[in-house]
Amino acid sequence: MKHVTGATPLSMLNAVALDTETTGLDPKKARIVQIGAVRISNGKVTPSDCMEKLVDPGEPIPAQSTAFHGITNAMVRLARPFPEVWRDTQDFIGARLVVGYAIGFDLAVLERECVRSGQRWVRPRTLCIRLLAQLANPSLPDYSLDIIAAWLDVSIVGRHTALGDAEATAEIFIALVPKLEAVGIRTVGEAERATLRQTGQGTNSDAARKAGWAAPVIDGGEIELQRTFSQFDPYAYQHRVGDMMSKPPVVVDGSLPLRDLVTLMTDRRISSVFIHPQA
Repeated sequence: MKHVTGATPLSMLNAVALDTETTGLDPKKARIVQIGAVRISNGKVTPSDCMEKLVDPGEPIPAQSTAFHGITNAMVRLARPFPEVWRDTQDFIGARLVVGYAIGFDLAVLERECVRSGQRWVRPRTLCIRLLAQLANPSLPDYSLDIIAAWLDVSIVGRHTALGDAEATAEIFIALVPKLEAVGIRTVGEAERATLRQTGQGTNSDAARKAGWAAPVIDGGEIELQRTFSQFDPYAYQHRVGDMMSKPPVVVDGSLPLRDLVTLMTDRRISSVFIHPQA
C-alpha cells in the first residue's frame, strides 16, 4: 500500500483508528495496558478488520484506573509485554495514517514506551478527531468523545475500552468528512494545515503541551522525512572507521586472488581490509 500523501482525499483515506488504555493520565509515567485499532479502507470502516491486545505494564494498575477502563491486574498477568504487542500494532498500521481522539496523549505514551523498552520510535502520520470536530463545528458546547458522537449520531459501544473507543473514533471520522468538506477541508494536507493553524492559536493546545502530550499533528513532509531516515542504520554514521575495524588494520596486496582474500577475512573474522597495490 502506498503512503498517504497530502493530496489524498479524506473520503478515500486508508487509515487506522487507534486508542490506548493506560495506568494513568500522566504521559511521562503512564504505562499502556491495552491497545485497540480498527482499519478505515477507502473511506469506509470495516469493524471486523480490527485488533485488540492487552499489554502487561510491568507494574500494578492503580485502582482508580481500573475503575475507569475495567482492566485489572489479573487480566494483564498473562498478557505480552509492550515490545511484542507494539510490533503487532505496527504491522497492523502499516503505511496507513493514524486517526485518534486526543491523539497527542496516545502518541506521547507510545513514544515513551518505545524509548523505555529500546524500540525504535517512528511517528506515524496522524489526525485528531477532536481538533477536526472543532474545525467542522466551532459551536459545540464541548468536544468530549461523547458530545462529538452525539452530534454526529454515532453510537459508542464499549466506552473506555481501547477497541470500543477506536471503533467510535473511526465512525466519527467518517461522519466528519462531509462536514469538513463543507468548510473547505477535503484532503489530508488541508486537514493537517488547518489543524496546525488551530493548535498554534489555542489555549487547550498549550495545556496539552505542558502536560507532556505530543503534537497531535505535524507537517506531513516532516513525517515522510523521518520515515525515510528511519530506514537507514545510523550506526556507521555515528562512529569513525577506526572504531569499527580491528586493530591493527589488515593491509593486503592488490594482486591477492579473491579466493585467498575471502579465506583470509574468514579466518581472521574481519569484514574489511585495506588494499594496497604494493603492500
